Amino acid sequence: MACQAPALSARVGMQSTRSEILDGVSMQDSALAMNSFVAEMQFVFPQQSAEISRSLLRTAMAQREAQRLGIQLPKLAVESAITTLETSVLQSLGAEGDLDSWAYAQHQQSWAAVRPQYARHLADNLLYQTVLRADAIQHGRVKMWWLLSSTSSQATQWARSLASGRDPASLLSESLVSGPEPDGSYPPLAVYLPGAAGVQVATATAGDLIGPLQLPGDQSWMVGLVIAVLPAQEQLPPVSVLLEDLRQHPVGPLEARAWFDEMSRRYTAHAIFSPITAPLEAFVPIR
Repeated sequence: MACQAPALSARVGMQSTRSEILDGVSMQDSALAMNSFVAEMQFVFPQQSAEISRSLLRTAMAQREAQRLGIQLPKLAVESAITTLETSVLQSLGAEGDLDSWAYAQHQQSWAAVRPQYARHLADNLLYQTVLRADAIQHGRVKMWWLLSSTSSQATQWARSLASGRDPASLLSESLVSGPEPDGSYPPLAVYLPGAAGVQVATATAGDLIGPLQLPGDQSWMVGLVIAVLPAQEQLPPVSVLLEDLRQHPVGPLEARAWFDEMSRRYTAHAIFSPITAPLEAFVPIR
């Protein structure tokens, strides 16, 4: 069903916004054209524009997944998140700080005016994390050790050592990074990992060696050892259980990448900007 959903795209089509204007930016009887604003932002802030595009795609895919999975966040969870943010901001400001002053410095508005936007962003992020974890449970997960190297030769040597029975924990000091678990391993990840990792993990069993391999677009080399394979579960746990699991095991970079790649395939989503074009006249007559 998910594969049949309408496609999502972050491709910026300037023609589609040519008649739109940006509220609040005007000059006599003209207003700033939205396509000119987007093109300029894309040119001046290319990395930030790409990040915003990806974030909006992520939110849209998460919302569709939430509908598919029947997941709704309790209002208490969202309110708890905004309260935690408020506490964190106040602590960073010190005894003399207040939320209104901070909000005016950041957004030129009071905290009461911007609080709903922060709450929406926090709710979107929490929903994304919840459906990410739920989908992994539904499709099956694998718990692993992962070792990361900058060279293929070191990764190959690790693979030989692991194949001969060496404890992966003894190699963690040589790895560029280690897993977030106390023993240096990774919490269960979805079986649909990117590239060759996903292909090998799909048929793996406990004790199997994964790699050496490189994820698409990465320079580093990875070697993994499967600790356990957790089968797919058709019946999802309650949202409260998912939220507690997220609290104990926050979403990591590899898990986030795997989900985004899988959802992009599932919903035929793209995040590629069209060539930057905008009319020479940024301000257009107000009609």
